[in-house]
Amino acid sequence: MLKSALPIWTILLIFILMGCTEPKEAGKSGSIASPTAETTMQNSMPGSNEIPKLESASQLASRLVSSCWLELDSEISTVICMAYPKTSGSDLEWTYEDMIHSGITFEFQPYDSIPVIRVILRECIDSVCEEVESIINAPQREL
Repeated sequence: MLKSALPIWTILLIFILMGCTEPKEAGKSGSIASPTAETTMQNSMPGSNEIPKLESASQLASRLVSSCWLELDSEISTVICMAYPKTSGSDLEWTYEDMIHSGITFEFQPYDSIPVIRVILRECIDSVCEEVESIINAPQREL
């Protein structure tokens, strides 16, 4: 499992470092940008138990990215999410079902009855916001 998770992280990090171009309207003064959506899928945790930390502005993403994974325990499952924001100091808000959390990371226990876990990350800079969605397929627990 570690060997298969490592290439996923490598590809994700390369993608973040390479970046993508922003929509033309997003940079114009006075324009109102509607949220954009991107879906990422993660079914296992990365090769390390450490959550990456942003240490400088050079580690900011060229577009908003979220990475979420599911840690399985014999009794408790935990979803861990990490944000890679576009702007340092922006407002980051996570949403899962009825849970709302602010910050660069979001950790929670998913509801047992939900087979697909959808986590939305919203980054706002002043009044301009962007959203990305992470989807995790939760394994069914045996009773």
